[in-house]
Amino acid sequence: MSVPTLIYYLKTKSKSMSLTDVIEYLNKKKLELNLKSNDVLEIFNSNIGHTKISRIYNISRNTVMSIRSGKTWSSITGKKQ
Repeated sequence: MSVPTLIYYLKTKSKSMSLTDVIEYLNKKKLELNLKSNDVLEIFNSNIGHTKISRIYNISRNTVMSIRSGKTWSSITGKKQ
């Protein structure tokens, strides 16, 4: 799916999403796609704080929290929300 098609899809699915929200969503997905399964497991199992590990992997702190809470990557970590 091309980016313009994806933006259109997101905008029509959620009328409340602004263009900024859509761009932020796409950026988050891009960052998450750059992680490998072994990276996700290391993040999930690490005792390192959210901020420090987000800098190590060049991802957002929210992405780290989402991985650890089971909101994202639960198919890899096995944690259910």
